[in-house]
Amino acid sequence: MENAEKNEKNEKNEKNEKNEKSEKKEYKPLTSRTDERLREIAIGILENRFFTDRHIREEEGASMIGMIFFPLMFATDIDPNDVGMVFEDYSKAGPRAINGYPTFFSCHITNKADAKKVWEYYDKFKDVREKMLAHIQLDEETKTPTETPTETPTETPAK
Repeated sequence: MENAEKNEKNEKNEKNEKNEKSEKKEYKPLTSRTDERLREIAIGILENRFFTDRHIREEEGASMIGMIFFPLMFATDIDPNDVGMVFEDYSKAGPRAINGYPTFFSCHITNKADAKKVWEYYDKFKDVREKMLAHIQLDEETKTPTETPTETPTETPAK
């Protein structure tokens, strides 16, 4: 009788251990990208070559992201708490759209630290672009860019 009880306890302990292990999911860490790649991503967003999860309206975000980026519906090995940004090149969009959003059968995922850097680069590049464009005007007749005249410093008379 004692052996039967011991076997029963051992079986229960093994089942509990299996349940605990199955509940503790092991996630694959998201690898960091180089700063050069992060700058390329930021420029791609600025040039409207990449669609990101940030393009999704806030009120639709959680419900739409899996329908826009299909691979996310099957990404069970990625820790959702580590995801910083999801993006893909517009040229890889599928033939259909959902609620005006493109759909993708592939996507790239960055961790939170990389996503933060991407948006910092994005802001810097956007500022530089706006400053450059502020100095360029289009010639009304030819529609070609011309530099905006800037004030030249006047020479001070010699003393």
